[in-house]
Amino acid sequence: MANFLAYVNQDYYNDTLFHRVISEFMVQGGGLTANVLPKATWYSAVELESDNGLKNLLGTMAMA
Repeated sequence: MANFLAYVNQDYYNDTLFHRVISEFMVQGGGLTANVLPKATWYSAVELESDNGLKNLLGTMAMA
């Protein structure tokens, strides 16, 4: 969470786009610029958390 909030607080996601939208399922974005080019990352990758028992429920946020 701290990693994501650091990006948010530094306005990293400004001028990025949602590049994948599946109706009634999910939206994916934040990694591409408005010109559809990869946006450089600023911080270390998020630690893999797929084995922590948490579930992705309606209205929650997950990272891919």
